Amino acid sequence: MANERQKACLVNCECRRWSPSKRPKIVAVLPPRLSQSDVKDILHVLFCSEYYFTGCEKIGYGLLRRKDRRQYLVTSPDSGDVLYGFPPDEYLFARLVKNLRCEEDEENARTCVLNWTELPRFRWDELYNRTQVRGERKMQYSTNDTDSIEQ
Repeated sequence: MANERQKACLVNCECRRWSPSKRPKIVAVLPPRLSQSDVKDILHVLFCSEYYFTGCEKIGYGLLRRKDRRQYLVTSPDSGDVLYGFPPDEYLFARLVKNLRCEEDEENARTCVLNWTELPRFRWDELYNRTQVRGERKMQYSTNDTDSIEQ
């Protein structure tokens, strides 16, 4: 695959219980044109498949109807970001990013670094005035350093 700079929906794990040695911080890269409903469905499946549920709990959570999943979803009306799980302790976080690319280590093919740019974040006040709360940020994630995402 070409190492192009692309837009994507990036999903990462923000969880205290999931050990970084067992689970990569970056969980999935999804097409940017997926609907928010599709992203929510995918997050549900990813979370239920990887969370420390017992077999019985996997059945219970896995078969939840969409309307019953709302208690596990947090959606930002400003940015479209989606959180699924048990925030702030254990959840998946999906959001659009740009300039996503992967660089492989020439000496070790199993090592790679993902680079991307987080989009700016805005907040709306009660008078519907939009204020930027965070600008674009360049981010990086290495498969050798699964413990953190660096700015």
